[in-house]
Amino acid sequence: MRSLAMLVALALAPASVASADPPYRGGRDSPSDREHARDREPGGYRYDRYDEGYYERGGRRVDAQDRRRWAPIVERSSATSARQFINVLGRGGRYRRLLVEGVRGAPVIERVAVEFEDRQTQVWDVGRRLPRGADHVIQLGGAKRIHRIVVYTDPAHRGQYSIYGA
Repeated sequence: MRSLAMLVALALAPASVASADPPYRGGRDSPSDREHARDREPGGYRYDRYDEGYYERGGRRVDAQDRRRWAPIVERSSATSARQFINVLGRGGRYRRLLVEGVRGAPVIERVAVEFEDRQTQVWDVGRRLPRGADHVIQLGGAKRIHRIVVYTDPAHRGQYSIYGA
């Protein structure tokens, strides 16, 4: 009976696990850090084939060059009220499309209304929840100057979003 109790105690006791991580060396550079430092140039990093782009959450490949084409119109706008007015006033030139991207939380974007410089207005029903990193592209139907953007959100789902133009 005593041996059975000993076996049960050994089976239920947590096992000691050795870590495979190297010991902390108090801030010294590892050999790999020194190699990366050697690859740096005064203006930044040298060209790397991994700089050509990345994959989004949905598995869609985004080229870095395509991402650079998007000019920020508004960054980190809060979705705490039912609608937000963004006065662009023609700054930034002409845009063919807009990208609405979730930045923080998961704001629900119900509609986006765009008022152009010629005072015409177009409204797009988005009806999407945009968690961080998710985006929605709106085609404007040609290169147009934007006067104002009105974003209608659900204030119950707080979060932040950014709008970019290309």
